[in-house]
Amino acid sequence: MAEHYEKTTRKFELELIRVKETLEPIVLIEPWTFGFLQPTPTTKSEVHVCAICRKTFHKKAGLSRHSTIIRKYNHRPNGLERLPESNNIKFKKLLIYLIHQKLSNGFKKSGRQVISLPCTQNQFFDVFQGHIHYKRHDTSYICTFRGATGNRTLGEILGNPVWGKKFYEEDQQTYVVLLDQLPKHLQNNPLARASKAPTRRRKSKYNYGEVAIEWKMKSDKDAQHNICEAGFLFVHFWVKQIRQKSNI
Repeated sequence: MAEHYEKTTRKFELELIRVKETLEPIVLIEPWTFGFLQPTPTTKSEVHVCAICRKTFHKKAGLSRHSTIIRKYNHRPNGLERLPESNNIKFKKLLIYLIHQKLSNGFKKSGRQVISLPCTQNQFFDVFQGHIHYKRHDTSYICTFRGATGNRTLGEILGNPVWGKKFYEEDQQTYVVLLDQLPKHLQNNPLARASKAPTRRRKSKYNYGEVAIEWKMKSDKDAQHNICEAGFLFVHFWVKQIRQKSNI
């Protein structure tokens, strides 16, 4: 019995030695020795933004092409004569007067406003050439202004730094709202944003905090197909009233 036990044990030891000789040594490899496991620096893609319309581009070339198109929009059409400067000055004064008529006294009268007046294409280019940011054929142009830069630019165009402000008694002031971007409390609070910029059934192309000046050709045709045309200027903007703090 003992002899049988010794033979079985010896046979088991020989088999174990044979298995160990056939096995390849195990080498522990640190995880960073694999290329695909090495931490690669993440590069944040740079975004290029148009300062006027806030359109974003992933490449600088896209923004350059956008700027080239905008410059073409501002080329004066061939044969479009210039008007006397005295005429332009009167037109600017009329524009400021109509804007101020929308700067009413009262918090309830805040919100989106629009004014319109007849305007020839010559007149539009005399006043707003260089600031056109959208064009549809030769029948529609749009200029967009926002933020402090837009306020200053419109002041220079119209020749009046307080073109968008109207003062009232008791330190009250109604003004045209010009923002670089919506404040955080309007961005994050849908109810607050709705109270400042009332929602409509369809999305408005005129954003809160912007002034959009649009020139378009309007036409009318009667039953005998007689057509009459005229150019009109539309100014879309938002107004708000505040009470200034007294220095007393």
